[in-house]
Amino acid sequence: MYYQAVQTLGTTKQIELTPLLGYVIAHELGHLLLGPGHAPNGVMRAVWSPMDLGAIRRGCLRFGPAEAARMRSVLQGTAGDGTTSR
Repeated sequence: MYYQAVQTLGTTKQIELTPLLGYVIAHELGHLLLGPGHAPNGVMRAVWSPMDLGAIRRGCLRFGPAEAARMRSVLQGTAGDGTTSR
């Protein structure tokens, strides 16, 4: 994550920096818990669309249900694939 790039995106797209930074951090933490790769929509999307950026403005961009369940499983140490919480 590059802070200056997040700051520029926020300025360009008129999104407050604090929530935008929170979503970027959530996305990166998602990679730590879910591994590499992206989803077709939501927080784990590779490139956020204008609709996603609108959801960030409203505070309602989410992880998908399967992603959320997988992250909970990893954090609880029950992922079943050798992944354990740290």
